[in-house]
Formats: sequence, structure tokens, C-alpha cells
Amino acid sequence: MDKLKIGIIGTGWLGLPLAKNLRIQGHTVIGTTTSSSKLALLKKEGIQPLIFNIENPILDQQLQDIDLLLYLVPPGMRHKGIEYFISNIKGFLKSSIPLGSNLKTIYISSTGVYPNQLGIQTENTTIRPDSPTSSALLQAEQLFQNQLTNTSIIRMGGLFGPRRHPAKFFKDVPVLQNPNAPVNMIHQKDCIGLIEAVIEQKMYGKIINGVAPIAPTRKEFYTEAFKSLHLKQPSFGIENSKNKHIVSAQIGNEFNYTFTFANPIDGLQHC
Repeated sequence: MDKLKIGIIGTGWLGLPLAKNLRIQGHTVIGTTTSSSKLALLKKEGIQPLIFNIENPILDQQLQDIDLLLYLVPPGMRHKGIEYFISNIKGFLKSSIPLGSNLKTIYISSTGVYPNQLGIQTENTTIRPDSPTSSALLQAEQLFQNQLTNTSIIRMGGLFGPRRHPAKFFKDVPVLQNPNAPVNMIHQKDCIGLIEAVIEQKMYGKIINGVAPIAPTRKEFYTEAFKSLHLKQPSFGIENSKNKHIVSAQIGNEFNYTFTFANPIDGLQHC
């Protein structure tokens, strides 16, 4: 793999371990954070730290000659709204103009962009948003594609891994609905592996679904998730959704990646 100068916007749950991996591989990594208290941690890991205000995104001189930009800021729509999410994307892209429209970029999106409709959906599926969330996610992707033409978009499924155990999100929910719906999940280790594979294989200008190739049902997955934390088994309700199933037509075709946890159930012991 060529040694690159990489800028990572967002060194949180996914961005920090990714930055550490890339640094170990010999890349020069600049990592942004919104917290001054995190600067020392980044520096200790050999990552060049940079304060970044998503609401006033002025890109520092340190980023002017990077080879690759990774945007890993989570949408945050649940707390501050869709308009806030889109305005931040627009502000960031406006500030990135000095970096050049041909800059190689990886934007982490979400499988939430796909509408809730029955059956398999791949990167080749024509997306017709059916909610404000899917509409906003698609708009954000298009903003990146239109301004930074060498952008690869990875639509990650449900993220889980260290300090993010899926059972904890539902342990206080009395009944889990849609027990037969497939889960579209991906472990943190495979999130990082996919991003690294895109860089190594120079898969720019692509859209890739980041989901484990095996999709157990919600009942299968959360039964094992609760069991792994020694929690009382959940109760399951009725089917009331269209059970979308997200798969990748890219992986195994022109893009090669072997999942560490092809079945997300196997990743539950690594949370």
C-alpha cells in the first residue's frame, strides 16, 4: 500500500481506531476532534491532532496537501435535526474547496438511506426516499459526489463492537418487533477493514454497502446478543415492517474484502 497523508474528520468510536491502524501501517494521519481534551490522546498515538468545529468548518493548513480525506462525522440527526445535519455537510464542503475537487475522499454514510421496502437492496437499487432520514442521507451523499468527484461512499449497516453492544440498546425495551426481519449489521473491525481495503484497492468514485454478508433474523441475533451479556431473554412481537435486506453487489465483484465476522452473531463476543 502506498504511504499517504490522510486527513480524518472525526476521530470518535470508529475514527480513532481507524486512525491508529493507518498510522501503524506507515501513513501520516491528521485526526480532527471537537474537544481540546482529546488532543493529547491523538498526539500520543502518533496522530497529528487538529481541532475542528463542525458548525464553523475551516480547514487548517495541515490539510491542504493531503492525499486522502475521510469524513466520519456521524449524522447526529436524532438530537439536532435533519436541517442541522445537511447544513453542516454544506458548510464542510464549502470549506473544502481549497483542497480541490479531485481530492480522493471516503464518506461514511448509512444503510438508512434505503427505503423500508420488502426484499434485497444493493448499491444498484434506485433509491426513492420514504422518510426524512433517508432523504437527508441521500442528499448528503449527492453533495459529496457533486463537489468531490473522487468520493467513495460506504453505506454502513448497524454498527456494533467494543463499547457498543447491541443488546444494551434494547435491554429496556419490553418487546422487540419484527422477529423475522434480517439484521443489516457490521462489526467495528469490519468497518475498519472495509475502509482500509478501499484505500489499498484505490476504489474511489464507488458506492459500497458495508454490511455483513450473513443476515440472521432479529430474533436469532438479539437472542444471542442478550445471552452474551447474561440478560433475561427478550420478548418478541409481531411483524409490522417490510423487512429490507441490504447486501453488497460490489464486494466479491470488482472489490475484494473478506469479513472477519461474516455472521454478525460471531462478533458479539468481541464487543
